[in-house]
Amino acid sequence: GTLLSFPGRSASGTLWWNGEAAAIVNIENSGQFNIAALLVDSTPPPINLELGIDGQDFIPVALTKGDMSIETVSRVMPLTAGLHTIHIRYRNDAVLDGVDRNANIDKLLIRGEN
Repeated sequence: GTLLSFPGRSASGTLWWNGEAAAIVNIENSGQFNIAALLVDSTPPPINLELGIDGQDFIPVALTKGDMSIETVSRVMPLTAGLHTIHIRYRNDAVLDGVDRNANIDKLLIRGEN
């Protein structure tokens, strides 16, 4: 899909201010799905996010290390066949000691469980 960042700025998607990024997915068959986000633990921490589906938040996330590592958050959830939205909501944009806090999303993954 389209990167969140401006073209050429980063391989990760960046939320520059409070808000959310969402994707619409079409689930062909109902079942259990692992929904995962790979998030960059950037500076200045903490970075507060929520991962959710169909407008409902289900995983609160606080990235606290600020070491640029990738943190994976996931949950297995039942999804019915049809269209669904998956979102990542950014909650605490700020500038601290002259450093602009942003939320960086490496990947959003959805995998069917067998």
